Amino acid sequence: MSIGFLSVENLLILLNKLGELKMLNSVIMILGGLMAAMSLVVLMVPKSKDTFEKLVPLQGFVGIGLMFWALWGLVQLLRYGVFDILAMVLIVLQILVGFLLAFSLLSKYIFKSQEALEKGKKLRSKMAAFQGPMGLVLAGFGTWYLLRNFI
Repeated sequence: MSIGFLSVENLLILLNKLGELKMLNSVIMILGGLMAAMSLVVLMVPKSKDTFEKLVPLQGFVGIGLMFWALWGLVQLLRYGVFDILAMVLIVLQILVGFLLAFSLLSKYIFKSQEALEKGKKLRSKMAAFQGPMGLVLAGFGTWYLLRNFI
């Protein structure tokens, strides 16, 4: 059976791919959120310190991935004309947490001028106090999103 150019098989493949993207989105939110809330998580679960110390070198890459994933989500929302307040909040949260995680990489490779670097440092210092709570909120939303879509 087919609907125009879209057969049932192709529709099932498409739905499966969308499910994989939702799962990837959830994993990225959970990983980025936990990395951002690393100091708070280590206070609550001291045994996790060794695990998080192994992930510190990847922090910048996870942050950049989080920012790009959020921008991709924004493009998709605008493309389909969807205005979902929760999705917009999550996108902003992902961009902010991604910026905080990726700041060291961004300052090394992107911020070439001293003026841009100083502005970035000021912005990061203002937002640093909120990094832990924002990370926990992002990880919580990622977990909720995963449970909502797959259980």
